[in-house]
Amino acid sequence: MRYIWQHIQSIIGACTCPMESQRLKHNWVVLFQGFFLLSIWIGVTSFQNTITISEVTAIKLAEQFIADNGYTLKPAKRKKLSYELWDRYENSTESLLKRRHNSYYDKAFCISENDSTWYIGFLSTSVDLSLLDTVQRQSNLPGRFVEVAKCGSGIELAHKTPLFSRARKL
Repeated sequence: MRYIWQHIQSIIGACTCPMESQRLKHNWVVLFQGFFLLSIWIGVTSFQNTITISEVTAIKLAEQFIADNGYTLKPAKRKKLSYELWDRYENSTESLLKRRHNSYYDKAFCISENDSTWYIGFLSTSVDLSLLDTVQRQSNLPGRFVEVAKCGSGIELAHKTPLFSRARKL
């Protein structure tokens, strides 16, 4: 940094016009301050992203999300409702919660991950768990994935058809 500042001063000193020298000095100072602030911002944001949610925590968060949003037998927590794209076509919150009620089991069925996200699978209650054999458990059964960001920035219900066959069963 000191070398850069000395180089800037030598450029400013080479100017013959005092007004031009002042303006050039001001521009370099502003540029240097901007660079310094940008460096601080990059350092702070990269530090914030070092938080990683564990598998156990992701499962707990996903199970709570499914329950809070009314997809299980438990009553929904209206203040914590997360809305999906097609929810806007519901006439009321009551009809939305009625449609969601008991759609998925309250315990996670499977899990998979990539570098940034945990995918926690919840099996549809249309499937009787007690009747599933080993082969059926490994197939693509009906249900949904809950996506939990590993950095803790968000949680949401996935919109794609789940491929539970590719996920590890819990």
